[in-house]
Amino acid sequence: MIQHELPQGYTSLDASRPWLLYWVLHSFALLGGELDRPGKARVVELLAACQAPGGGFGGGPGQVPHLAPTYAAVCALVYVGEEGFDVVDR
Repeated sequence: MIQHELPQGYTSLDASRPWLLYWVLHSFALLGGELDRPGKARVVELLAACQAPGGGFGGGPGQVPHLAPTYAAVCALVYVGEEGFDVVDR
């Protein structure tokens, strides 16, 4: 499981990791940018760690799944593209 520690000032946002990824990727897309392959792999790796065994995504690795972070995770995976679609347990 991926374990990237957040800096001290961001620990209150630990349950918002899918949202943070989505907002960053959306903003990046609005500016005409696109992630490189290693960047996409990191997004996929983190979101895969946020996915619960029974389905859905939690706000962070090992957290309880909920509709809101699941929505954000799927939206972020859409920005990643084909590489991200395999993460979703359909």
